[in-house]
Amino acid sequence: MLWGKRAELYLYAALMITVNPYGVLWILNQILKNSIYFMLQSMVKEDLPVLYNMNFGHTEPKICLPYGAMAEINCDKSSFSILESAVL
Repeated sequence: MLWGKRAELYLYAALMITVNPYGVLWILNQILKNSIYFMLQSMVKEDLPVLYNMNFGHTEPKICLPYGAMAEINCDKSSFSILESAVL
């Protein structure tokens, strides 16, 4: 018999397999997306630019963003530029 965390994982997986054909997971996904969107919308200022979908961090291909270098966000041209050399 299964006990502890492993049993919980099996029960969770069985639940997901059971409810998925009824579209429950899609509905939960939409609720989560909307909740996150409205939460962020209430916190974000209108005049604060937000960068997203950039290839740095845990993505492929990766680019390096040097700490402390002067950079520019141009919202009119939808561009991001690093203005200083990363090497001293």
